[in-house]
Amino acid sequence: MDFDNNAVVLTSEPLKGFTPADMQKWLRENDTENGLASVFASVHNQTGWLGHDLDELNEPELSVAEAAYNEWRKFQEVLYKKIITILQRENDAGFANHTITEKGLHYVVKPFMERNGYRDGGGWWVNGDKK
Repeated sequence: MDFDNNAVVLTSEPLKGFTPADMQKWLRENDTENGLASVFASVHNQTGWLGHDLDELNEPELSVAEAAYNEWRKFQEVLYKKIITILQRENDAGFANHTITEKGLHYVVKPFMERNGYRDGGGWWVNGDKK
């Protein structure tokens, strides 16, 4: 199998043992742009991890997994909105010209993630310093 040089392979569930409520609490205690990027990266990766599992499960495990996935996905949507609001404010103030529409959300938030030290590791957000 060929991988892009920037690709990252996750070998374990990113937030095993944590809940969206745990991450919301952490974000409240670390209410900075970097804190938002950190939580978003973790939540995005957790949502992706759980989503990939859905097509491999059967009932009753599938219902449990779908419920967990949906809870993480809803929190991820909230985080996307927070990041996009920041980027839109920068556009409105004339500090930037971020593309907010006409492309996937992953690419809309990419400038925000990169300026906070994260890179796209082939669909997973990873700390840019780690290889």
